[in-house]
Amino acid sequence: MLSMHIADDGAMNLKASGRVTKKDINEFEPEFDRIAAKDGPVRMIIELEDFKGWDFEGFWRDLKFDARHQDDLERVAVLGDKSWEELGVKASDPFLKANMRFFDRDEREAAEKWVRQ
Repeated sequence: MLSMHIADDGAMNLKASGRVTKKDINEFEPEFDRIAAKDGPVRMIIELEDFKGWDFEGFWRDLKFDARHQDDLERVAVLGDKSWEELGVKASDPFLKANMRFFDRDEREAAEKWVRQ
């Protein structure tokens, strides 16, 4: 499941929990497109909370989203358990031009500061 909140300064906060599906990403993308068209490249914090990964179609759809939106992301901070760093951040890296960095869950303040630089 994905839920999104836009901060007053325009940074996008995206929470991923449970197992992310193709449907989740299909519902998220139009809102992302609207924000990127309005404000330019997006600064995003992705918080992994009780994250179980993706189903196969969700993972494939996520990689396609990354490839399609490589110019629409400026900085991406991922907050979560270290176990997701290898798969999530490094799998997306070849598809994104954005600066992407992983932070442990207890490093929220550092992640927010970094994404807003």
